[in-house]
Amino acid sequence: MVSVTSSVARTWKAGETDNIALLVKTKRPDGLALTRQAVQRMAPLFDEEVLQASLTVHDTPKGPGVFIDSCDDLDPVLHHLGSALADVGLDDAVITVLPAAPWRGARGVSFPCGYIRALVVLDAAPEGESWWGPVWRPEAGVLEQVADWMLDYCLALSGVSHLEVYAAGRDIALDPEGARPFLRSQATRRVGEDLPIAVCETRADDGRFRRANLDLQTARIAMSSGVDDHPYDWQANLAVQLELLAQLPDYVQSAVLSSGQTSLGLETPRLHSDALNEESIDRIPYDSSERRHLEARQMLDAYGVMLMRGAVRRYPADPSPWDITDTTTSLLLQWNDAEAWFGADALDSELLLRARRSLGNAIAWNG
Repeated sequence: MVSVTSSVARTWKAGETDNIALLVKTKRPDGLALTRQAVQRMAPLFDEEVLQASLTVHDTPKGPGVFIDSCDDLDPVLHHLGSALADVGLDDAVITVLPAAPWRGARGVSFPCGYIRALVVLDAAPEGESWWGPVWRPEAGVLEQVADWMLDYCLALSGVSHLEVYAAGRDIALDPEGARPFLRSQATRRVGEDLPIAVCETRADDGRFRRANLDLQTARIAMSSGVDDHPYDWQANLAVQLELLAQLPDYVQSAVLSSGQTSLGLETPRLHSDALNEESIDRIPYDSSERRHLEARQMLDAYGVMLMRGAVRRYPADPSPWDITDTTTSLLLQWNDAEAWFGADALDSELLLRARRSLGNAIAWNG
């Protein structure tokens, strides 16, 4: 008889979200295939709206994982899942909470000199409201492509030994085959009260990592590479990120490369200060929704590398400090002294002021 552990109800109640990651514990060697069959048997219940939820099955190091999303009432979903598992022969199954993978990253802390991330803004428009505020959405079908792009970027790390996807409030280790459809489901889900992000990360045994973080609320992505707890070769890391910019899909509106002591959070491409001081608040709206509207029309601030398309594409007032690549679709600006931006322990304030002045009305900072 299929059973459900009490931890499921506790986790669901404590999470106060519409998603949960479950583990189907079974001794059957074909447990993953049978779990997929069971969920497939439940399809008519969702099609006929008897159940309100989205279920996907993935292989995890602990066993078959069932990820439930967009769920208003978990109890009837668990009841039908248990019946379906029994129908396909998994009578011994125990449904419990999928344990979180041990997170070996450093989310939310500072990285040393040489850490570089690409801050990417998708071509999107406001579409409705959520608990978090206005939701920005690209054209139909784009977010599935974004999920694949994020995963491919992470898997391009040589010597990958670990892959994790952040979902259902936890970091879950998945195989690449299982991660792709699951990341797509996370990238395309509706924005509710749960944290509106989709994240994947790969790691190598020597501490190298790549990470991609999609903000579903604002249609922005942070894509980063580096080495845990070590100063990284900024030139090698810059080459990785420049290669990324050279292959940006058509649905990207703009991108910048940010370096130095910056956090892994997905804030608006950051202003160059430790905090929003009075001057920056006067120039750039503090409200994230207002900033996103501004960002759709104009780049916010100066960076060592800036790629612009569409409405934000503007030549610098003084092009002399920049190496400029102008194509039919993109304008790429690279400061002619890359080490000053990416090889120093801290960004020189005079360098920043010079860059801002040179850009003129290409950036919102200048009004």
